[in-house]
Amino acid sequence: VPYDLTVYSALANGYGHVFVGLTTATPTVLPLYEYDTAIYRTATIAGALPGPVPAGRIARVCVEGLAARVVGCTTVPAAASAYSFTASWPGGATEDVRVHALLIVATGGEDVPTGYEGYATTTGSVSDGATATIDVAAYGTAPGTTSLSGVVSVPAGYQVQTYGAATALSAMASMPAMVTCCSFGTSFTLPVPLLGNETFDLVASAAAADDSVTVAWRGGLAAGSAASMTLPSPAVPISPPNGTTSVTTSTVFSVSGDSKAIKTFIFEPTVPGPTFAVTTMDASARVPDLSSIGLSVPAASVYDWYVYESGTATSPNDGAFGWIGDYYSVYLSVVLGGAPSGTVGTITRSAPRTFTTN
Repeated sequence: VPYDLTVYSALANGYGHVFVGLTTATPTVLPLYEYDTAIYRTATIAGALPGPVPAGRIARVCVEGLAARVVGCTTVPAAASAYSFTASWPGGATEDVRVHALLIVATGGEDVPTGYEGYATTTGSVSDGATATIDVAAYGTAPGTTSLSGVVSVPAGYQVQTYGAATALSAMASMPAMVTCCSFGTSFTLPVPLLGNETFDLVASAAAADDSVTVAWRGGLAAGSAASMTLPSPAVPISPPNGTTSVTTSTVFSVSGDSKAIKTFIFEPTVPGPTFAVTTMDASARVPDLSSIGLSVPAASVYDWYVYESGTATSPNDGAFGWIGDYYSVYLSVVLGGAPSGTVGTITRSAPRTFTTN
């Protein structure tokens, strides 16, 4: 018998996430706000490179946990040698780490590397709330370089915003090789370094003037892969009209989108207050009435609403909101040096709309 499952936090600025139409006795769900809350300890890593970064180069410095997932990266510009960045992890109060430093040829600007000239690692440890000094003594030989290439197909009216690529360092860490905006149009050849664990993550995003976004990613790519990607069209809000007032839990919100994709409607306040979400296969939803569990919709409050689509032809029985967790994993990989994602997927976000509650 289909049933609905609500996961919620009844704190003052809590949330309620309703999964609609489940049919399994043992669902696996990933609620709103839970996909990124495992990182809760932080430390500062400060140190120095072997010398100032030469002109036309940048250095990428990232941390890898040796026994736990530790994330954090920074970029050191030309002429500088010192670095400082935040490391985050969900493990114990103290963790052993390895710091990686990659010297990148970037004569066309920080976001467009053309080669790699030096690579070094050094070890240390981090403690929650403290600063760890971990210097890089000397670069080793220049790492080899391979490339990821392909074509990105985007919907009409959308422009490629970013490409990101990362090289796997271990099962728990990656080295972001590139995060670039628009430099390659819809076809690309991305140089990526060979650092010993030759698999790669790749992500591409595009956006339209109405702030809708479409994203695709490929994890576990081999060196030299041609990784063409099709970015799907986001859902289009249909009703209620933008700026609607006197919205209640009876108001129907609807979109036009992929009938086979899981949809997650997000109702997010513009000032502190509870957030609501509904994950469903339907093209419409209401702000859920969760007053019985202490999550009343606040009166006369302005909310934004938008819809995520997974781009996966499935049902909410298996993972539901989990695909955004997959995206978050690849985002961590190509931006903060997180664990290689190993997943393949797409997500889209509709243009945002606003409404005012009754």
